[in-house]
Amino acid sequence: MRARLALVVAMALLALVASASGAAHAEPEPLLGRVGEARSLVSSLDPDDREATIRTVAGIRRLLPAEETVQTAEGPVVTDLSMVHAHTFALEQAQTAAAREEARERLGAHLASLEAALVPGDAVLASDPELLTSLLIEGPNGEESALSRWLRDVIIALQEWIASLFARIGSSEQATTGFKAVFYTMLGVAALIVCWVAYRVIRALLAGADARRRRAGAPRVASVPVVAAAEGLPADALAYAAAAASEGRFRDAVRALFGGAARMLAERGVVTHTRTRTNAELIADVAALRPALESPLAALARIFEPAWYGHDDPGRAGYERALAAYCVLHDAVEQASAS
Repeated sequence: MRARLALVVAMALLALVASASGAAHAEPEPLLGRVGEARSLVSSLDPDDREATIRTVAGIRRLLPAEETVQTAEGPVVTDLSMVHAHTFALEQAQTAAAREEARERLGAHLASLEAALVPGDAVLASDPELLTSLLIEGPNGEESALSRWLRDVIIALQEWIASLFARIGSSEQATTGFKAVFYTMLGVAALIVCWVAYRVIRALLAGADARRRRAGAPRVASVPVVAAAEGLPADALAYAAAAASEGRFRDAVRALFGGAARMLAERGVVTHTRTRTNAELIADVAALRPALESPLAALARIFEPAWYGHDDPGRAGYERALAAYCVLHDAVEQASAS
């Protein structure tokens, strides 16, 4: 849900700066209300009724055009809801009730995220790690917390036990020699434990930094090998594809989706050495390593190859099919990473 909300915010920011040259001026009902109406249509949809599903998809597209100009206090703004149309396309093309139910859930989740992003509200409070640490150590009113008292008592008890051990040893040379052997053995074991703990802490810190880089869209390593279609793409390939599509550059948009998909697979460690692989070899690698990802990647490649290598403009319909395949692939990769 965090990834989807971030995607919605990114698409909204893109809409604020997109060109209004291709959008027809309109005075629609407030977007928030229409998103809520679309959610109601999705929630009441019966996946077993394909004809009703097609009618519902048509109704959602009428409510939420892929692109429109909305008047705001700051002036006209072009909104881009192509992600909604990608999900409706997947719902429309689903051939079984189970597939329609899965597509319906994805569309409903996307509309819920969009609605939450549109609802005005108070600013989100920033987290305060220092305050959390102080509460754990001192407590809410500055007094010593139970955790701090327990740690202090454990340290005092350990100190008393060591002092009593030295007292019992006395001045016996044999006991002193034995104690030294035990002491240095325990010291060595303690040093090993400290090294092991330090190793685990360093690994955890590196893993945390790696996760933050992935959330920020950066690759896990300095240079991730990707296919030629991904070269020169910005960090947010999906937003770049939406911007290209809004300008009518559908070949560039499809190329960005395929390149972004290949880069995502490399960053998540699904495949390696993608630069030296053909598209067919890349799909074969994915099929061998992650069979669940083969179908959406192959569907995306079937649109990309004639569009890019054959110079065949896929049009908006081809772009939306490619976007739907990208969304299915992205969701499958996210589910595999979470499990």
